[in-house]
Amino acid sequence: MSRGASSALKAAVGAQKVQPFNMVHMAFDSGDIRLWTGRGEISWNGYTWTGASGLLGISTIEETAEVKAAGIRLSLSGVPADLLAIALAEDYQGRTATIYYGAFSGGSIVADPVVSFRGKMDVMPIADSGDASTIILEVENRLIILHRSRSRRWTDEDQKIDFPDDRGFEYVQSIQEKDIKWGPR
Repeated sequence: MSRGASSALKAAVGAQKVQPFNMVHMAFDSGDIRLWTGRGEISWNGYTWTGASGLLGISTIEETAEVKAAGIRLSLSGVPADLLAIALAEDYQGRTATIYYGAFSGGSIVADPVVSFRGKMDVMPIADSGDASTIILEVENRLIILHRSRSRRWTDEDQKIDFPDDRGFEYVQSIQEKDIKWGPR
């Protein structure tokens, strides 16, 4: 956690009385959403962050020594039906979500909060209870790209997408099943 944290934030976390908080920034096409885990509004980095105390949930952020694409879950409960329609219509997959960790001291934010997780929004299942709903947003780690297959191929047609005049793969298909004699016989 100390990677990238300022000395002021490290001192605040090590203090006798600490008031930690998390902030969530989700980048949507229709506009960014900035929430934090407290009450009221706060200003940081030139933006206003809306408090979602008790309504905003963040799953455990896993960090391991192995190369692993561990994602997280964000949940927002008590969402009214009119806002639910916006969530259903929004194109969100592949957009960036960032979680910041910070601390208060004397009612103000200590130095700069540090990025504790950044990833791409994946799926958004919704649990509806009639009056209000809970939106769960799953965010993938950026390492998830290591598990995806590539859609590009080693073919002449594919090579011409990037380099139209390149003829390097022109004869690959014709020699694919060719029986080549190698060495003395």
